[in-house]
Amino acid sequence: MPDGLDSARYVLEAFAVMAFIHAEPGADRVRELLHGGNAVELSLATVNLAEMLYRIERDDREQAADAVLARLTQELPTRLVEADPDLSVRAARFKAIHPVSLADCYAVALAERVDAVVVTGDPDFRRFEGRVTVEWLSMPQ
Repeated sequence: MPDGLDSARYVLEAFAVMAFIHAEPGADRVRELLHGGNAVELSLATVNLAEMLYRIERDDREQAADAVLARLTQELPTRLVEADPDLSVRAARFKAIHPVSLADCYAVALAERVDAVVVTGDPDFRRFEGRVTVEWLSMPQ
């Protein structure tokens, strides 16, 4: 996967956003994508947003989740994509054949829809290599 910022589309999965928020391995790459300007189109399915927000609120507090939501929607160039019927059908079909989270299936469905690279470090996405391109923030075990 390219290290540069060629004109490209990316789908951020919850793992990638959490790595950025908590300054974990891969945060620098997510930061690079977020500050890539017009050369980079970033999308995040609202289902993945919900997955991320519930984890933050569960582990930290409601105010932390609110702050992250405000940052994603107001400060960062991330397009939020609603879970419409077509996206939901695609995600459901992936979920029916792969033992992964439904949110992961939405990320893959969105990446297919917009012809984008999924940015993650979640090893469950190994199941989707070949169906979508995955840019690994850290190599899965």
